[in-house]
Amino acid sequence: MLAVSVRMKSSAVSVSGWSALAGWEDAPSNPSGVPLLKKKGSAQAGVASHTPAATVARAVHQRTDGNPLFMVRVVDELVALRVLEPEDDRWRLRRPVEEIAGAVPESLRQLVEVQIARLEPDAQRLLDVASMLGNGFTIGSVAAGLGVDPLAIEGRCDALARQGQFLSAAPLFVRPDGTKVARYRFTHSLYPHAIAEQVPSRRLRLHQRIGEWLEQTYGVQTAVISAHLAWHFEEAGDYQRAIRYLILTARNAILTAGNAAGRCAYGDAIRVLRGR
Repeated sequence: MLAVSVRMKSSAVSVSGWSALAGWEDAPSNPSGVPLLKKKGSAQAGVASHTPAATVARAVHQRTDGNPLFMVRVVDELVALRVLEPEDDRWRLRRPVEEIAGAVPESLRQLVEVQIARLEPDAQRLLDVASMLGNGFTIGSVAAGLGVDPLAIEGRCDALARQGQFLSAAPLFVRPDGTKVARYRFTHSLYPHAIAEQVPSRRLRLHQRIGEWLEQTYGVQTAVISAHLAWHFEEAGDYQRAIRYLILTARNAILTAGNAAGRCAYGDAIRVLRGR
């Protein structure tokens, strides 16, 4: 068993290689970093913040929210899958560090499945859609995905949060027009990953429905969520719309962050175009 001990702040996230953007109604995440984990003593990894090992530790920490039990189980899973392997006096990362973001130990997956099975069908469907949106989400996005009244979604989310099941209330999300929207987050980042694995092929339809709802909701202000829309439409397989919003994202990035950020966003548009 390999135990990792680390204390650090949350890191930035990226989606499909895009730069992290503040102000999203939903919060998908994907840690990244450098592949090298130093081994110390028998199996303890003490990590300094300025070494490549810190990047791996950061990914494990972000994946588990720093929960010690979950950290141990995730690292055990990485070793079992040979993502991490011993080499001399080090633990070498054999595959891209992004694979840490997808590590869900079977024991934890089974635990989540048992907990989900105990919920009412409406709550299960709510969590199915919410899990596709990431660690945090607005009630409007989930309501659009399910095609139900947002007030009903808010009531179910509130009930789950009061019972301490999966969700907790998050600060209100404020849209560009000043509208305040109720927002919730999963109490642990492993939950949306484990739940999303159970969502069937209707994932494409749900992303399409949510993307179209966001277009209608934001109207002429879609530029402020262009990266968000590109993500939904790429996931939905609507590549024409995804590319259009990625190009808009690139133009916005050039205006606000310079040519380097714009080239990165244009690169994402080219990636989507080639992958069609």
